[in-house]
Amino acid sequence: MVVNVHPNGPNVYAHEIYTLSHAVPGEYQVFLNLFLTSLDCTGATAALPTATLTTNATGNGRADVKFTPEDAAAIRNMTFSIKWTVTGPATYVTACTVVTLD
Repeated sequence: MVVNVHPNGPNVYAHEIYTLSHAVPGEYQVFLNLFLTSLDCTGATAALPTATLTTNATGNGRADVKFTPEDAAAIRNMTFSIKWTVTGPATYVTACTVVTLD
């Protein structure tokens, strides 16, 4: 599960929370896959590593990342699509999500 919160504040522009439940136990890398020229997650993508997530013996784990307004400066005022990918002992990919930043 990915929770993508955009408070658009002066200190935290976005806060993403990543949760795995009953996954294959181990260490995972979370990637934010930006499709800046498409609204359906096709075409060229920029894959940004955002967090490392380690699950316990039953495969449960949580991680989060906060983005500042400066982190998002290059993509402000844009609408584009995103998929999140979690790679490690297993790979998980979210559905395509359209995001509008202001």
